[in-house]
Amino acid sequence: MKQLSENIKRMPVDTWNRLDVNRSEIKLYSHDDTNDINVRNTDSEYRHNIEHNFNEFNLNKKNDDFFLNDEVRKFIDENRNHCRYFRIPKNHSENKPVTIEFHVKNDSSLIDDIIIEAEEGSSSTFIIKYTSDKGENIHHSGRVRIFADKNSDVKIIRAQLMDKETTHNDVISGIGEDGAHIHVILAEMGAAKAVSSCNIVLNGKGSSANLDILYMGDGTRVVDISSRVEHRGKKTLSNMRIRGVLSGQSRKILRDTIDFISGSGGSKGREEENVLMMDPGVLNLSVPVLLCAEDDVEGEHAASSGRPDDNMMFYMMSRGLSEQEAKKMLVEAAFSAILSKVPDMSLQNEILGLLKKSIE
Repeated sequence: MKQLSENIKRMPVDTWNRLDVNRSEIKLYSHDDTNDINVRNTDSEYRHNIEHNFNEFNLNKKNDDFFLNDEVRKFIDENRNHCRYFRIPKNHSENKPVTIEFHVKNDSSLIDDIIIEAEEGSSSTFIIKYTSDKGENIHHSGRVRIFADKNSDVKIIRAQLMDKETTHNDVISGIGEDGAHIHVILAEMGAAKAVSSCNIVLNGKGSSANLDILYMGDGTRVVDISSRVEHRGKKTLSNMRIRGVLSGQSRKILRDTIDFISGSGGSKGREEENVLMMDPGVLNLSVPVLLCAEDDVEGEHAASSGRPDDNMMFYMMSRGLSEQEAKKMLVEAAFSAILSKVPDMSLQNEILGLLKKSIE
């Protein structure tokens, strides 16, 4: 088994070191045997139209995986054991979501590398789901790269539902050209330590991005998330929504950044996080950042956190619900706005099931 341990920069600009949010240690693992990785795809005809040999991808076409360093990139390139390359043809609409489900068994490592190229005017949705058997030696490291050409629309739902004893490192990067739209939904619901990153560059005029994040911390889990939208083109638009639930002795760090680059006049960006803290032993760290090198832009952020509202709890319990049932209803309501955007009812129910189980 190969292993790489790296201290990765997690902030676009450093803040006080005493907050311990600028960097994170990640560990990547690689097993030679891949027999303990099961992959299930949707039963559709999409592969005949849009999936290609990974080696056909033009390696000179770069994306901005902002939250990786050269050592991690090299480790993924040399040790990836599941590669997929999708190219959506010009003006083609893929009506059904393309679903890829990874299930990792005991004593194995998954390093997946997925590339999605959306040509001009195309439309597509991808669901990528990770699950695992119970075990102490299961590791996942993944990379998804999105290239959205002019007026294309790409939606990615990435659901991490792995066992609580696994480790998980994942990075999504996307670049949108004129009029392109990228929508990413992240659900961080498992793993002992989950380190997740998303960086979207709005390169073209009128391009836009939606980034929706759901996370759950229970027991002693550690959730480490960094997200960033970089506005480069004029009149670009971004919206980040984050919803989280923390219980037990869990720890969460969220760094969400909107970065207006010089030349991005007329652009707008918004970030918003709401956290429900179910127990007094949780640690919740949020670092919202607005960076601006352009005058004619609008940026805003909002963050709220706290325990379930006592008045709301009293009202629901006075209507016959137990305390536990009332809490489950509150956390379900907190997730509902984002979950409703997931075009797979069974996946919605699976995420809600894990969420409810965490507060039993």
